[in-house]
Amino acid sequence: MPQDQAIRECVDRDRIKRLKYEYCRCIDETDVAAFADLFTEDAVVDFATRDPYHGRTEIREFLETHAGEADRMGHLATNPLIEMETADRATGRWCYLVFLGNESETELGHGVYHETYLREESRWRIDSLRTERRFTHTLRSK
Repeated sequence: MPQDQAIRECVDRDRIKRLKYEYCRCIDETDVAAFADLFTEDAVVDFATRDPYHGRTEIREFLETHAGEADRMGHLATNPLIEMETADRATGRWCYLVFLGNESETELGHGVYHETYLREESRWRIDSLRTERRFTHTLRSK
């Protein structure tokens, strides 16, 4: 692989990691407008526990509707495996930990994000996101 292509792929992987960081931040802080803008117009989001959401409008409505289900949220995405398929398309696999809680209980979850990314107008966006839930555990306050 030519050196300039290798450098470009490193930069693109870094930008995709930043995109995932923004995903976690936006969902945890309920930044609805910024969250929706992380996705392509025709993106599909398939969370393991819900029916799929199609398009940026439905994805935005998901966060607006469900953000209040927990008083506290924390999403952590780790161990990224990002593959550049073309100069404008990539895939990613991330492990995740999620904490959703209120005064009486906190749910801990672990799983895997499977994603595809497209470069649009010189920026990366999520084109598809599917979660694979591995386990959950509920902690109850005493």
